[in-house]
Amino acid sequence: MNRLLQNLVDGKLVEVSAYNKMSNDDLVEESKSATSEEKQITSISMFNSKVQGINREYTAMLATTLENQRAFFESQLVEVERQVKEDIGLKEKTISLMDCELTDLDEEIARLSEEVDGARTKFEECKAEFSEAL
Repeated sequence: MNRLLQNLVDGKLVEVSAYNKMSNDDLVEESKSATSEEKQITSISMFNSKVQGINREYTAMLATTLENQRAFFESQLVEVERQVKEDIGLKEKTISLMDCELTDLDEEIARLSEEVDGARTKFEECKAEFSEAL
């Protein structure tokens, strides 16, 4: 596989093939006995290799960071869902208790209304007896 890289100095395209497969040590060793153009290719290849390494490192770091953020926000979402369910449960219990209290109060009102009606009837009877007695 051949690669063409653009020379940063003059903008010409330079073919890079076997140099990409060499290790940095091999490239440095070869550059000692190389011509000017070969040194330039070697330099470009070493630069390209470093850029690719940095790119891989950046991509791995970015992927790790994004994965950590996803895990963090998913845990936050789970926690919020748990709190909402807990709040809903508490509100439902509160509503149930208030409904029971309301039912008890309605029964108490009905009972007291009957007592008031009975007391009113008794009062009217006593009033009538008192009026007759006078």
